[in-house]
Amino acid sequence: MSRYILLIVLTFSGLLVNAQNYNSFEHSVIDTVLNRAFVTDVTSKCVQIFDIEEGDEIKLIGKIDLRSEPSGIAISNDSKILYVTCGNENGELVIIDAIRNRIKKRKEVGYSPTSPVLKGNYIFIANKHLHKIQKLDLNTLEVIAEAKVPREPASIAINKNLKKVYVGNYLPTGQKLYKEYSSKVSVYNEKDLSHIKDISLPDGSNTINAVHIDADANKAFVTHIVARYNVPTNQIERGWINTNAFSVIDLKEDKLLCTVLLDEMERGAANPYDLKINHKTNSLIVTHSGTNEISVIDYKQLLVRIEETTNGTGTIYARQLNQVVNDLSYLQDIRKRYTLKGISPRSISVNNDFAYIVSYYSGTLEKFDLKSKQIIDVCSVLQPEMKLARKGEMYFQDATMCKQNWQSCVSCHPGGARVDGLNWDLLNDGIGNPKNTRNLLFAHATPPSMATAIRKSANVAVRAGIEHILFTEQDPEVANAIDAYLMSLRPLKSPYLKNGKLTKNAKEGRKIFERVGCVNCHTGAYYTNQEQYNLGLGKGKDKDKKFDTPTLIEVWRTGPYLHDGRAATVREAIEIIDGSSPENKTKSLSEDEWEKLVEYVLSL
Repeated sequence: MSRYILLIVLTFSGLLVNAQNYNSFEHSVIDTVLNRAFVTDVTSKCVQIFDIEEGDEIKLIGKIDLRSEPSGIAISNDSKILYVTCGNENGELVIIDAIRNRIKKRKEVGYSPTSPVLKGNYIFIANKHLHKIQKLDLNTLEVIAEAKVPREPASIAINKNLKKVYVGNYLPTGQKLYKEYSSKVSVYNEKDLSHIKDISLPDGSNTINAVHIDADANKAFVTHIVARYNVPTNQIERGWINTNAFSVIDLKEDKLLCTVLLDEMERGAANPYDLKINHKTNSLIVTHSGTNEISVIDYKQLLVRIEETTNGTGTIYARQLNQVVNDLSYLQDIRKRYTLKGISPRSISVNNDFAYIVSYYSGTLEKFDLKSKQIIDVCSVLQPEMKLARKGEMYFQDATMCKQNWQSCVSCHPGGARVDGLNWDLLNDGIGNPKNTRNLLFAHATPPSMATAIRKSANVAVRAGIEHILFTEQDPEVANAIDAYLMSLRPLKSPYLKNGKLTKNAKEGRKIFERVGCVNCHTGAYYTNQEQYNLGLGKGKDKDKKFDTPTLIEVWRTGPYLHDGRAATVREAIEIIDGSSPENKTKSLSEDEWEKLVEYVLSL
């Protein structure tokens, strides 16, 4: 645990500033005119400003306070204006004078805005939990086009040559009984956001964090995890459970070209976050937030290798494009990994010969020389002493605790200990009966744990996860801290609420919820009686088993539903559960009543 001492006493170079709040750096942009970096600070709700003048130390020179947590940042071509997305239920676009460092204007832009991208006189924004993207006129700030996306858009990139918008969907969508189940990259017309197509990534792909386009090479690069959820979790070696990757998309045909693993044979590269290309130094750079590293890849050689694989002329690596996703040696000899000073690196900004990397838990900005391949300087904000819950959040995302660094807890519980939407065949209740990942919100308050209640409490489940999923032993402090983190989680307000309250239809839905008997099991503050029932839903090895009653809080964001993910929607889940009952009270509901019932449940 000595690595984490730097969060309390920072000893490496750079400006140290006392901080009352934690500083959690996530996104950044570079002002190429005045040589400054603007960094979003999530927990301190501000934009930190750094002087990055070449030849000098990085210096923290100021900040711009915001009203809520920043979630994305963009800068105008002339470096005069910053655009920052902030907040969840009261999401807004904050427009900042980057010369005077003051806020000029605010614009409400819906629930959970993120990934602002500028193109000409327009800005494109993703609304992650509304599952949509929107295009705003920068002069009027009016929405001139919007489009629905499959699920949780997290990253937007624009192909300026072909005038198309590419959107990375954070999580898979649908029900988990499909043969293949993965996150998608959705493609839209830049002018009116009309949908062109969805590009599926390899089966098990999830948590898309970044989409980066090289229009000259006609390729897009997408960071994500490839979950090997179709096998039992009885080992960790060679990426048996999770592998970490970027996918390459052919922009001429809008199709998946190949998926390249960032891991090595005996060493994972967990939780890839951002990806950037620097043509000047021939570098493709990826941050690994789980292992506190960056990968620097010879970009030209990568393109040559992909071309050779396309032509079937490769010799030391996969011979066919669809085999690359299983090749742990594909980057052999053209990639090196570098350990950073910071903890949990996120965003990369590139400028001239340098990459600037921000790290979340250490509050650091590092300058990495892409020619000499070394860290030039680190600027750090002195953090207050970590409370137990903050430590637990850090451990939850720390893949260095995992045997061979393949994954962290967040690999299966992304989005703040929520769900990846996949079925996993854990060994706690036998082999061959996979279960859908559960939301860990209120897990400690609603024992027992797991779909079949095989763990008597979340405390037991946390320690079992460290032993049987991370395949490691840790100091008891680690599990205690993770417990504290999970107990500190609070639900996001549902986007189905209006001004934080139930709509008229949802209030009617609550009456239907009570009338048809849902309230008999989903009751109390957590909407669960914490009991288990055999509803005849188990199949195979789960036949005649009882299943735990889950909380309904945040059910709007945790699909698919039921223990095996067989229900894609809340309505399907209710129909399946109530259909197993002789009364089947929902069978007589009208469509209007169904809409009201579902809206109420999705409002919880």
